[in-house]
Amino acid sequence: MKRTALWIIFLLIFVVCCASLSACNFHIHAYGEWTVVKAANCTQDGQQERYCSCGEKQTVTINATGHTFDDWTVIKQASCSEVGQQERTCSCGEKESATIPVLPHTFGAWTTVRESTCTQKGKEERVCSCGEKETRDIDFAAHPYTAVVTGPTCTEQGYTTHTCGNCGHSYIDTYVEALGHAFGDWITDTEPTCTQEGSKHRVCSTCGYSEAETIPVKDHAYGEWTVVRESTCTQKGQEERVCGCGAKETRELELAAHTEEILPAVDATCTTTGLTQGVHCTACNELLTAQQIIEALGHSFTNYVSDNNATCTADGTKTAQCDRCDETDTINDVGSAKGHAYSDEWSMDDTYHWHVAICEHSSNVQNKAVHDWNEGVVTLEPTETTDGEMTYTCKVCGKTKITVVEFDDFLHTVTFVDYDGIEIKTQVVSDGESATPPADPEREGWLFTGWDVEYTNVSSDLLITAQYRIKTYTVTFTMPDETEIGTQTVNHGDSAAAPMYSDEFLNGKVVRADEMAKFPRMYFDFSNNTASYFSGWSDSFNNITENKVITAEYNTPYDKPVIFVQLKDDEQGKKLIVEVYCYCPTGCYIYGIEFAFDWKGTSGYISKCELPNNREYQDAQYYNDKNKSFKYMMTEKNGLPSDSGYLHIVKQITFSDDDGFRLTLDKINIATNCTIIYGTSEGTNVEDLVKITPIIVVK
Repeated sequence: MKRTALWIIFLLIFVVCCASLSACNFHIHAYGEWTVVKAANCTQDGQQERYCSCGEKQTVTINATGHTFDDWTVIKQASCSEVGQQERTCSCGEKESATIPVLPHTFGAWTTVRESTCTQKGKEERVCSCGEKETRDIDFAAHPYTAVVTGPTCTEQGYTTHTCGNCGHSYIDTYVEALGHAFGDWITDTEPTCTQEGSKHRVCSTCGYSEAETIPVKDHAYGEWTVVRESTCTQKGQEERVCGCGAKETRELELAAHTEEILPAVDATCTTTGLTQGVHCTACNELLTAQQIIEALGHSFTNYVSDNNATCTADGTKTAQCDRCDETDTINDVGSAKGHAYSDEWSMDDTYHWHVAICEHSSNVQNKAVHDWNEGVVTLEPTETTDGEMTYTCKVCGKTKITVVEFDDFLHTVTFVDYDGIEIKTQVVSDGESATPPADPEREGWLFTGWDVEYTNVSSDLLITAQYRIKTYTVTFTMPDETEIGTQTVNHGDSAAAPMYSDEFLNGKVVRADEMAKFPRMYFDFSNNTASYFSGWSDSFNNITENKVITAEYNTPYDKPVIFVQLKDDEQGKKLIVEVYCYCPTGCYIYGIEFAFDWKGTSGYISKCELPNNREYQDAQYYNDKNKSFKYMMTEKNGLPSDSGYLHIVKQITFSDDDGFRLTLDKINIATNCTIIYGTSEGTNVEDLVKITPIIVVK
């Protein structure tokens, strides 16, 4: 019963479907021309539609056209202190405004505000019409030097000292070599003999200095040589001679020559040995030159000639005749196989291409590979009712294939161009498909960021342009000890701006280490005890094309005395270590140092190192940089030794912890009356000495 009901239901469904199909006529839409229903404008999309004969309607959106602005109109002119304003108008009435950048200042001529001297720079300024001022330094004036000439002596050179009448700065030049002694003739004091030296002297006519030398002993006066024993070919002889003082001298005679006889040589052949020439003495029968066996030479095969019996796959042989006899040798001629010969023309089918062998092994092929098709060219355009054709060509062998472009497909041309409009790649794609972009292009100094237009779901011809952003680099400026003094980000090909040095060290300021200028004009290098001016940079910072580290260089020697004071405390806080570094240029003599500091603001503790003539020095020691040795100075007649230059004084002060306080640098006050006392020559009067304020560094 259930099976019968199922058959009835199936039959009813079949009848209904047949009735429905008979009521429908199958139909392919044939649309007419497009009609614009609503035109697009600057900001709003439009619409167009078309109809099939059956009444079916198809609607498409027309994209907004975007604004079309006219030229910019200046509303407000820019000046050197204010920006300007400009605007432009679209045909629809929409307006767009923009600012005009501030103009550069228009400065007048430079005017001197302060004249330069040899110790202070001058200053000049110029003024813009808006009132803005710009100032700059005028370099130091030249020193007004006075020259004093010191003549040379027999042992010391002469020189000229130049001293500035304004600031006291001095230097020495024009060195004249020492004259040297003017000695007379040598005078003999004691004549030499063959057993005893003599002596002589001479005197300088300028300073009276006397120089003495010994006269070497004379040679023995020997008689003629007399033979004591004759020589043979196996034993040396002997002879002697006698001086008038009784001294004798003996020597050996050479061996007598051997009486030689030649032992003849025997030549070797390819298969038999030979002998070298020998020599023996007929008097003593000694073998002077032994005969050596010459090994058999062996065959020499050097000129092999092919036997011309190689094939495509197997090597042939080659034969040579011995260079000394008639023996021959035949060997394998390695690498003589001819190999297969292949046609230059391509053979192909619908999938592969290859080169076929043209030798007897015609079944061999080489270079077989799948076709490498190009992007294809439309050789027959499709219409609304007929299919078109797309022809593809193999890039290697030239094989072509044709594919059908169905009439209901729409083809679009997608062109990729570089920033300068030069074409990179062109591709034809069907409506709704995606284009394949080329490899990322390269542009010197720029980074590729992408394409300006999407190339997926293509619905029209497209012109797509490569987009870039300029490369940037980091330029870091450092001191000689690698301390960083400035970092800048610079565009490719642009220049960095160097930082400006500070003059604070040249003003005698007392500064803490954490307050020191990062980039001072004068730099003291504690590693080699030198003071010098800033002279330039280690590398150019124009036309930057890579990251750079540029170091400040200090190659110009500092031309004035300078003192650095460093204060340190130990880990327990029971010692205060005061280190004084003094530097004097050539011709400067340090006579004394005086520095003071206060503990916790109570009574001042004064530590002095005074070096006037004929004084006793308390707890003073100096370090001579030339011989690397310390000396304790208790009494010194004329100040420091004559070798001027670097001076290092170390003063240690020990505190007791009974009072319960800890010694820390934060509680130390440096007095501003710290001074270095110096002169320009050894033995200068105390009244003529000069004091300067040091540079004090607290660490």
